[in-house]
Amino acid sequence: MAAGGALWLGGTRAVAWAIENPVSAMMGRQIRIDGPLTIKWGAPTRIVAEHVHVANADWGSEPDMFSARRLEVEIFARTLLRGPTRIPLISLDGAKLLLETSRDGKRNWDFGASAAAPKKRHQFPELQHFAVADSELTFHNGETDAHTDLGIAKLDLQEPRPSDPVQIAADGTFQKAPMRIAGTVGPIAELRNPQQPYPVKLEGGIDQVQLAADGTIEEPLDFAGVDARLSLSGAKLHELAGMLGVPLPELPDFRSTAKLRGGNGRWTLDALTMKTGHSDLEGGIAIDTTGKVPQIVANLTSRFIDLADFNGFIGAKPARSSAPSKPPEPGDRIIPDTKIAVNKLPGVNARLNFDATGIKSSGGLPFERVGLGLELKDGELDLEHLRFHTADGDVDLSAHYTPFTEQGPPHLTANVDIRHIDLHKFLSGPSMPGFVKQTAGTVGGFIKIDTRGASMREFLGRMNGDAGLFMQNGQLSQLLEQIAPINVLS
Repeated sequence: MAAGGALWLGGTRAVAWAIENPVSAMMGRQIRIDGPLTIKWGAPTRIVAEHVHVANADWGSEPDMFSARRLEVEIFARTLLRGPTRIPLISLDGAKLLLETSRDGKRNWDFGASAAAPKKRHQFPELQHFAVADSELTFHNGETDAHTDLGIAKLDLQEPRPSDPVQIAADGTFQKAPMRIAGTVGPIAELRNPQQPYPVKLEGGIDQVQLAADGTIEEPLDFAGVDARLSLSGAKLHELAGMLGVPLPELPDFRSTAKLRGGNGRWTLDALTMKTGHSDLEGGIAIDTTGKVPQIVANLTSRFIDLADFNGFIGAKPARSSAPSKPPEPGDRIIPDTKIAVNKLPGVNARLNFDATGIKSSGGLPFERVGLGLELKDGELDLEHLRFHTADGDVDLSAHYTPFTEQGPPHLTANVDIRHIDLHKFLSGPSMPGFVKQTAGTVGGFIKIDTRGASMREFLGRMNGDAGLFMQNGQLSQLLEQIAPINVLS
């Protein structure tokens, strides 16, 4: 109303004054128009403003919360009074939007006028076309100092009629990686309709990962009440996880589906199925992001695991990965010296329970079953138990891992308990040399390890500890007797 009165009395220069003064005061943020402002009357009325700026909160990390090189709006002015508001076009070029929270949880998008606005609206403006070019959106978490960057080369939303679904097409970047999205969502007028969930159907990709979502959202503007079927496939899943702040080693090409439910920072992935390389996973994952540190609880099972698919856990390239591999460098060795991304561990607390019924090792060792209990808390990793059932016996491993500290590089302690392993069964795989297959007997014992390092090679090279092995009814080949130190065999 202030801008309209100024336009009636003094033209576009008065409108700029009204926006920069009484309107800014009402919003609690300074609004500036540093370039020309033009208004062309008609049905619709066309408004073009250049070099528009909206100030950030006084505690913000940047002076502007929003800026645009050019802002164009087409609007039927009479609908501002009679409603619903009809807006044929909103176009942004060279826009920058910064959404951020402070260290104590304040949000820079809470304006002075927001307290007077209705909390639930049942009428929404009829927007026919929303276009964005050469723009960017940044979210900054003041508590963790994490940044999420979304670059928009081109975004196009079209809804020719109020009852039509909105057509979406976008190209840009997510955390500097190429991104594309296409699909449909429900009519804009239904965004505030509490009577029915809001439909969403999208597909696209980020870098080499393809994704699709099909479902509904009960409160789309709050992103709550999500119920959607997701599918992901492609290569470089570890890079996508890294963009989201989740540490993950390199994995083979994958495909997966899941049911996503939740909102308000609490999410569940149900009916999760995943195939990576020759290995499969099933189960569910719960994610809680309401605290300062995200919490993840995963309960997973598998019918078959090929350990060659998980070479990335020791810094090597996994089998069956289409992602380009780094060419070997002079001095490369059998045990890779790839650094483990320990700096990411403090960013999430996680609990994993895992059980697999079929295991294939890269050396042909006969693993029949494996169970795993793992907890990551406050940057330290506890392997509570890793149990292999093999060759009529069991191998139990427990370990504790501490990342970089003031005392030095990452620290690993581990205990291995070996019980009733039939050596002949254990070493009779087709890839084993003939002299190894001559070994027989039942073996048990223990291994205690203490080591430091930032890669698997450093861990192995600096390993200290104790070991004791006990054999019953044993038989060793002459070559093994010559190779092994006498104090180990005695």
